[in-house]
Amino acid sequence: MAFSGRVLDILDEIWKEVDFKSLGIPVSEKIKVIVTSQSPCVCSNMGAKIVGVNALPEEEARYLLKAVAGISDDSVLSDVAKQFAEECKGIPLALVVVARGLRTNCKTPKSWELALGQLLFPEDYSIPVECLVRYGKGLELFNERETLGDVRCRVDVLVNDLRSYHLVLDDSEREDHVKLHDVVGETCLKIASKGEHVFLVGNAGQEERHQLPDSFCPCTAISLTLEGSIRLFPFGEECPRLKLLRLVFQSGKVNLSKDAFVGMEDLTVMELNNLHTEFSLSWPSQMLTSLRTLCLDYCVLGIETSSMLGYMMQLEMLSFFKSRLQDDQFQWRLLG
Repeated sequence: MAFSGRVLDILDEIWKEVDFKSLGIPVSEKIKVIVTSQSPCVCSNMGAKIVGVNALPEEEARYLLKAVAGISDDSVLSDVAKQFAEECKGIPLALVVVARGLRTNCKTPKSWELALGQLLFPEDYSIPVECLVRYGKGLELFNERETLGDVRCRVDVLVNDLRSYHLVLDDSEREDHVKLHDVVGETCLKIASKGEHVFLVGNAGQEERHQLPDSFCPCTAISLTLEGSIRLFPFGEECPRLKLLRLVFQSGKVNLSKDAFVGMEDLTVMELNNLHTEFSLSWPSQMLTSLRTLCLDYCVLGIETSSMLGYMMQLEMLSFFKSRLQDDQFQWRLLG
């Protein structure tokens, strides 16, 4: 193929090395190629000159979001688009993800405002990598014969991959913790909730945004931060497919009846934080027997805790990090 003049080819979102010759692109002095990728390793292996893209200034971020979403400056949606741009904090990936997702679905200011209200934006939430290890082990995401050390190595490799794609960032203030950008997290939830998996995530202080659903039936994973004395249990019979349950209680004592977890036969991972409760004296022997990972962190646990644990024959990981146990069989305070 003969060319006259100069040619610039642009390849967007490259995730693996590309053989330009196989695409009919003979790179030369007159033919230049620009590739965009979230993987520095891919660019480096291709011998490319890497130019990093940092967070955009406010005005440029707003322009990018409106351009991708197809919103003109004089549109009635212009003001709401500005709100979205501010939420994305200038991160190009977040801006494009949000704009593409809303381009075809939101045609009026009201629909954009509703979408804005439904996005989850927990400010600077820090994720302990060890929690990912516990979840991965409990959910049997890896070979069940692998040791805990093997699982930690596998998780470290996966987290490093996410870092290289700029999908997670290191927490500069806490070692072995990572942060997920709000919009990327919301997109991950939407992708993960397709098909057989359904995730429910909600945070305290967002009552207008995230009301508890009338039914938990389709959920396979639930993560809620609850404020006040919300009556939540029992709901196990409503979600027989539930595999992971994570609840963070902001305040108040929670009364757990003997049927609190009935119906959760498939539950393999449970994490309860800041829980102040006592377990029933007549704890059913068949309840929570499928648990592989149990984390009762920052809790005050009363009588019958030891009896409850005695029924969990498949339990592999148990954490009482910074909890106080008042059971006769536990006469010490675990500080972690």
